[in-house]
Parts: sequence; C-alpha cells; structure tokens
Amino acid sequence: MTTKIDKPKVYLVEDDPDDQYMFKMILEELDIGIQLDVFDNGLAVYDALISDMNDQGENGLKQLPDLILLDLNLPVWDGKKTLKRIKNQDDLKVVPVVIYTTSKSDYDKQECYLLGANSFITKAAEYEMLYTQIEKIFTYWFEI
Repeated sequence: MTTKIDKPKVYLVEDDPDDQYMFKMILEELDIGIQLDVFDNGLAVYDALISDMNDQGENGLKQLPDLILLDLNLPVWDGKKTLKRIKNQDDLKVVPVVIYTTSKSDYDKQECYLLGANSFITKAAEYEMLYTQIEKIFTYWFEI
C-alpha cells in the first residue's frame, strides 16, 4: 500500500518581480515538486497564514506551509515585522522561516535569529550560485 505524499507547500515573500521570476524559473529547472505561493509584502503573507491556521483540511490538520522564504526589504510590513508576528503566534511559530535577502549585515542576521528565524541566507548575485543556493535550501528542508 502506497501513501500519497503531498507536495511541500512553500511561501515565498518577495516584492521584486525579477527575483520572483528567477526563483520560479529555478524551481522549474530543479523539478522538485514544490507548491509555491508568492506574496509581495509581509502583511499579505501574514493574512494568508491566519487563513491557513483557521482552515482545516480533509484530515483535520491546519493547512500551514512547510517553509517560508522571507525577504527583509518589503513594502507594507518589512521582513522583521513579519517574522516577529509569525513567531509570536503560537500556531504559526512552528513553521520554519528562512530569511532570504540581499542583506549582508551582521546586525540584520543577529536580529532575525533573535526574532526566531530558522536560517539567514544572503542571496547570491550570479545565476549559477543562486541556483545552487535554492537547490540546497530545498534539499536541506525537505530531504535531510
């Protein structure tokens, strides 16, 4: 008897359309079967998470994402405010949040870890390195 395994549900919170496009393109190339939802600001993803938290699937479980990739420089709610809200909500704090940003600041990194980030990754500038980063993120969170 085989059990059906659902695709991992991932939320990408990124306001730059070019970065969104590159991320989606790399996911297609990787062909790893991710259900990706993209949000362009922190408030939008938080609202979706609250909705997920209140929505129980057929199995009676909350329909939360398996991973959130969160940029820091966002409109409406920036990444730090969004992270803080997620990690202060009992039902949401179990969702792993990876800060995926252009920031190289040690201050940002330390502050994000204090707020509950599970990882902090500075986006690579070149396509090949970006591809490798994204591949390693999904290998770590969904295979290891």
